Amino acid sequence: IRWSLAPVTALKESIAKMEQGQYAAVVPETGTPELGSIGTSLNRLAGALTKAREENHGLTRQIIRIQEEERKSLARDLHDEIGATLFVLRTKAALLCKKLDNPAPNLERIETMSKEVVDEIERLQQTNRRILQSLTPPALMELGLKGALEALVAMWRTHRHSIALTCTISGDTLLLD
Repeated sequence: IRWSLAPVTALKESIAKMEQGQYAAVVPETGTPELGSIGTSLNRLAGALTKAREENHGLTRQIIRIQEEERKSLARDLHDEIGATLFVLRTKAALLCKKLDNPAPNLERIETMSKEVVDEIERLQQTNRRILQSLTPPALMELGLKGALEALVAMWRTHRHSIALTCTISGDTLLLD
């Protein structure tokens, strides 16, 4: 009986190895035609699982690479845009303080510089909003795809009067992730 059950025992051992993630274990395709067919199917399954594992590792590496690129882009935006604007603001604020210390300050020049500081702060706020929106588009979460696209077009219409935009959305956007 032991000899006749040997193929079943071998199948059981191979399945146990596969459960542990050892997909390279070859299942013997011996015994009755039915047992041989099961062995062949398990070998194909092991091959498919090995391929899926390799694809998953590739996708994981790709996700990590994309995340790293996003981090670099964010760091570049923070350094190049926000850092430069903060430097300009600090410089202009220091100049304003110096001008105000003057016994006879040039109020016209101080007013001009103050407006420049306000303009720089506005640019900084716009940059900050752009970066935050690129990280988490709140409109998409709150309004869904259709509403977010419509809001985006409306925003462009408000801020870019020289560009004529039309927005036509057909189909069920709820089906899209």
